[in-house]
Amino acid sequence: MQVIGGVMRKLVHLAFGVFKSQKPFDPNYAIALLDLSRQYLQNFGIVFVQRTPTYDQLI
Repeated sequence: MQVIGGVMRKLVHLAFGVFKSQKPFDPNYAIALLDLSRQYLQNFGIVFVQRTPTYDQLI
């Protein structure tokens, strides 16, 4: 039951954020922020290990 409540809470937060910002939902938003932060940190010499490719990338 707690898992269902946690998932419902996340969905409410997501819906509220979309409603409040008046912008359409972008599923790639978090990935874009991760890539930007990775590029920013690489400027300081911090290098991250490459992600393992997904199945779709291998095909």
